[in-house]
Amino acid sequence: MYQPEFTEAFPNCEQIMLDAFNSPDPVPAVLGLIQAYPSVQTVEEVVIAYRTAFHSAPTRAYHFAKALSDICESPDAPLIYDAHSISDLIDGQLSEFHNLSFTFVSQCRRNPESFDQGAKIYGPTNRYLINSLLSGFSFKYNLGDSPSQSGAVGDGLGGSRFSVSVEDDPSLCQLQVVGTCIQLLTSGSEIVAKKPSSIRPVEEMATKLRAQKAAGAVTDPEALKVLELAILHAESGFKEENDITNVWDLLFPTTV
Repeated sequence: MYQPEFTEAFPNCEQIMLDAFNSPDPVPAVLGLIQAYPSVQTVEEVVIAYRTAFHSAPTRAYHFAKALSDICESPDAPLIYDAHSISDLIDGQLSEFHNLSFTFVSQCRRNPESFDQGAKIYGPTNRYLINSLLSGFSFKYNLGDSPSQSGAVGDGLGGSRFSVSVEDDPSLCQLQVVGTCIQLLTSGSEIVAKKPSSIRPVEEMATKLRAQKAAGAVTDPEALKVLELAILHAESGFKEENDITNVWDLLFPTTV
C-alpha cells in the first residue's frame, strides 16, 4: 500500500521550534520561524512545541500560553497561503487536541481492565490535570474551544453522564474534580460567559463544588485548598479579577 511521505515544515523543525518556545522570549523566536516558513505544517509544529513545552513545565503555563496568544495577535503574523490566519489554525488544532484529551475518563470506564492504571495516579505529571490546565488557558486566551472542555468541567461538578463518584473510583473522581477546579480558577469568568448553555448556573456550580467537598471527593491536602478556593470563586460569581494564573503552584508547591 502506498504510504504518503511525511515532509517536515523545515529541517529539524521539531527541536528548533521547541527551543524557540523555551527561549526567554518565545514570541519573536517563534514568529521568526513562521515568517521564514509560512505553511500549515509550520503552524502545526508551533502547536506541537507549545503542548510539549507546556507538559514539560506546567509551572510555566502562563508564560507559554501568553506567548502563544501574543503570537496569534501579532500584526507581524503572516497569513498562511494568503488566506488562513495563524489564530484560526491554532484554534482548530488545539480544539481538536482538547476533544481527544478529555476522552480519558470515558476510555477508562469502558475498558477498566485494559486501561493504564498509572494514568489515574494523582500528581504533577498527571496528563489529565495538565490537560485541564492547558484547557483553562485555552479558554482564557481564546486559543481553543471544544465541547469536551466544558464537558470536563461539568463532569467534575458531578451528575453528568461521565461523572465519577467517590464510591465508583476515588482516584478518578479526584482527578475530575481537581481538573474542574483548575479550569474554573484559571478562566472561570470566560467559561461561564462563553458556555452558558453547557455549564450549570453559577449558584448551582457553587453548590455542586461544596457537595464534592462534603463527599470527600478530594483528599490531597493542597488540592483540598484549591477546591475551597474554587468554591469561593463560584460564590463570588466567577468575577474576572478572581481568575488566577498560578493554580498549578498552589496544587504542587514543592515543584515550583
